[in-house]
Amino acid sequence: MLKKFVFALALCAGMVAFGKDWYVDANGGNDDWDGSCRYEDRDESASPVKGPKKTLQGTMKISGLKRNDVVHAAPGVY
Repeated sequence: MLKKFVFALALCAGMVAFGKDWYVDANGGNDDWDGSCRYEDRDESASPVKGPKKTLQGTMKISGLKRNDVVHAAPGVY
């Protein structure tokens, strides 16, 4: 019985897909940026600029956005 439980647990663990984190910041973001990091961690010398999107709509248009990804929204009015 324990072997079946361990097998089932391992099977379920293998099915968990980890997503990527994306960021949006109504106050400091820019929809031309890639959405890959918080405003404080932005890199404006990179191409494309690494930083948060400004709008939720802009975040939803990220080409790399997948099913299990998480969008972190900074406090603000969206």
